Amino acid sequence: MFVISMAMALLTGTASLDTQLTPVEASPGFVLEADHVHTGSGPTLEPGKVWVRDGKIVAVGVDVDAPEGTPSIHVEGHLSAGMIALGETSLLGREAADTTRFIMPEAEGRLGFDPKMPALPRLAQEGITTVVLTPPSHSLVAGRGVIAKTGNGRIVATAESMHMAFDSAMFQGRSDPSNGTSFGGGFIVFGGASGAVNPNGYRTSYPGASALLEERMADGKGSFGSLSKGKLRGWLRSTNRAEATRALSFAMRHKIQGTLEAGARIGDLAAQVRASGLGVALRAFGERGSHFSAQSAVALASQSVPFGFCINAKSRHASSLRLSAAICRRAGLSQQATWAALTSGAATATGIQDLVGELAPGRDADLVLWTGAPTELTSQVLRVWVDGQAISGINAKQGAK
Repeated sequence: MFVISMAMALLTGTASLDTQLTPVEASPGFVLEADHVHTGSGPTLEPGKVWVRDGKIVAVGVDVDAPEGTPSIHVEGHLSAGMIALGETSLLGREAADTTRFIMPEAEGRLGFDPKMPALPRLAQEGITTVVLTPPSHSLVAGRGVIAKTGNGRIVATAESMHMAFDSAMFQGRSDPSNGTSFGGGFIVFGGASGAVNPNGYRTSYPGASALLEERMADGKGSFGSLSKGKLRGWLRSTNRAEATRALSFAMRHKIQGTLEAGARIGDLAAQVRASGLGVALRAFGERGSHFSAQSAVALASQSVPFGFCINAKSRHASSLRLSAAICRRAGLSQQATWAALTSGAATATGIQDLVGELAPGRDADLVLWTGAPTELTSQVLRVWVDGQAISGINAKQGAK
């Protein structure tokens, strides 16, 4: 009614254009005061403050210049940025699981994403606030993945990647519907010719798969054109050194920006990875058989390659993310590099470093309060904030003052 009355007054000349409207005051947000604030790339503040407003971090420091009257909350413990889990394949549904197409760049992972799935809160309870989801597919090109927040299921609409396979898994589970023949693991070559085509029309050798990718890149249409022009990131999946070599060669040849998902021996190629400009998503690993994975983390860090850790939420507990980091720490990875692999390094490896990964002005207000230093396995999560909103269901042991 006020808007209509004001418009009528202006039309009838009973009000002047100098009339002052009462502005709607923006929320000042709130300030978190913690005994220890782990900023990420900067020093640990003891104590420190983080000013949050409208889901973003406004300022971080020993003191912050928040407006008078801004609510201030004191919390006991260690405050840090939320962790980032990479390469999660069990939370996207089956949007990209199409056995009739080997190349499907148009597949949208977001169409199979359920923001209310129970696994997301479980990740948040372990201090993981961002998860990079990859299509659960054996196709050569499985479309685009999703980057989402665990606390509220919000999709981060930036830095999406087109997923391409350079590992033998793309040849698994194929069948010829005409005769009921199924093909198991590894790759199959009919007639002994590289790039041979099976009865169902699929290329079934590494050279054949590479030829298909090269044809699409040369054509330059759709997502492949965006990929070659740097408008779309790539996610290149590999499991061993030979596959990673093929993926790196492809990325460098076409100047692709993005992430290399790699196995335990990727450290042998650390210099080549740095030259490619790709970030690395280290495939999930545990205590058993972790030696080469941990050594690879050390090698990647020595070459200043940004990397993070993959997680499989369906078969692995969310705490395994920090376990992987602890194993690398024991192998010689510095404490700063270890924490980066869980936060800022993982963000840089996937192109979201301007949004998450550090406690810095302009970043999303994804924060975790711990009982101790976040790199210590004995530290427990007390509270979690995602986009500035406290996440319910966290078993807080200490109250705010």
